[in-house]
Amino acid sequence: MVEQRFVGIWKLVSWNQLVDGATVAYLGAGATGVLIYSVDGRMSAQIMAANRSRMGMPPERARNLAMNLLRPWKAREAAKGLGAVFRYFRASLSYVAYAGTYEVVGDEVIHHVDMSLIPDWTGTDQRRRFRFECDGSRLVLIAPNSDATNEHTLTWNRAEAFGLTATRMPAAQQCAGADSRSDGLHDR
Repeated sequence: MVEQRFVGIWKLVSWNQLVDGATVAYLGAGATGVLIYSVDGRMSAQIMAANRSRMGMPPERARNLAMNLLRPWKAREAAKGLGAVFRYFRASLSYVAYAGTYEVVGDEVIHHVDMSLIPDWTGTDQRRRFRFECDGSRLVLIAPNSDATNEHTLTWNRAEAFGLTATRMPAAQQCAGADSRSDGLHDR
């Protein structure tokens, strides 16, 4: 069931993980992201770490070099680009992207994943507990960690509420309990 208060574009404020009682920025300080919920029940999420390393070559070249690692007769050629293959691998670890449909059931929003950068997520349900803050302009999603010991908290601001091009949310529009990244839009 689509719930209207989800519909819209959301910009990442923070992605924190609770690890042994301490809060850690999962993708490091300055991570950015966008979450889109459509009125017809589709969703898309894209999140990336700040200051991602450049690969130093076009992605198709890095992909070909990585594929050559699986071909012993091309290992010498692949070894020349091993650094780029490693950077390509690292780049994939600093980016999360998936899309599918969604529904709200009780206090959970369930993302039914059709496609994902993380292959193991495709065809799965990603469950997130949720709450709205700041009169509905902030969405907090809480996801269990895969080992069920720590949870991830993703905080999003409704982009339309403050404009997509804003870089700082006026103090009057910040809500109580806002964290240090409450400007929330981080457009560059």
